[in-house]
This record gives sequence, C-alpha cells and structure tokens, in this order.
Amino acid sequence: HIGYQYATFGNHEFDYGQENLQRCMNEANFEMLCANMEVNPSIARFEQPKPYTTIEIDGIQITIIGLVEASENRTGELLPAAHPARMNGLRFQKPTESALKYKHLRKECDLFLALTHIGYLSDIELANAMPELDVIIGGHSHTRIDSTSIINGVLITQTQSYLNYIGKTT
Repeated sequence: HIGYQYATFGNHEFDYGQENLQRCMNEANFEMLCANMEVNPSIARFEQPKPYTTIEIDGIQITIIGLVEASENRTGELLPAAHPARMNGLRFQKPTESALKYKHLRKECDLFLALTHIGYLSDIELANAMPELDVIIGGHSHTRIDSTSIINGVLITQTQSYLNYIGKTT
C-alpha cells in the first residue's frame, strides 16, 4: 500500500521461518534484493533474491543494490541478528565486502543507490569504502536523520522505524 518497488531483508524478516518469508515475498507487490546472501536451494526454503536491479525512470538508469546486516556469532559464522536455526541453507557475507564486488555497476547507470539494513555506522563505512554510490537508504539502527548526511560524497538517509516517518529524497 505504501508503493514500494524494491526492498532488502532486515534481520527480523527471518524470525518466523523461511516458509513464512517466502509466502510474504510471494504476496508482496515489490521485489526483494540482497547482494550479501547466498541461498542453497537444496536446503533453504525460499528463492535466491537478485543482488541488484537496474530500472529506467524518465530516461534515467537507476541501479539499486540490497544489503542485510551480518555479523559474526559465537561460532564465527556471519549471520543477521536472528535465531541461527532460521538460517539453514543461507550463507551471508559482510555487507561492505559484498557491495564492493558491484562497484563496476557505477559505469552502467546514472544513479547508484543501496537499500541497506546494516545500521547507520555501517552505512558510513559503506559510503567511505564505496564512493561510487550516490545514495544509501538505510535501516537497522532505527536512526532518524533529519538533515542532510553526506559522507564521502554519498547521501545517507534513514527514517527511524515502524513507518513513524517517511523519507523523500529528491
């Protein structure tokens, strides 16, 4: 109902199991993107999302990449902040390292943006590592950015949480 066209995964998308997640993805009127998650189809219960997409609006080529947070658990495995039992058949990489594999896409688009669920401090790390991005629309840390935040030439924005606020980037 909000009009999303694309989204990325947050850690809580996994809370109710992979079958439920796939059902929600099937019901959504938008596509999920995630560049730092690999789905093993023989084990996992949902489909591999595309890492990125490129769309054209009014002759402008816009490339969008998705990233979910993943940090080391006590066994050293990289996982989102969710119950490890919900991650069977899923493998995660560090978001910034994964994003860097796609920086070549800058040459193929007019606007390069990242949809992230990695937290504001990690968005800053991403902007410093990847100035090829134009915009980072972030989440996870529930940060409300009221004014312009430009790091290394990259605009970073977040609108806190639970649809309390809506962001518009022009």
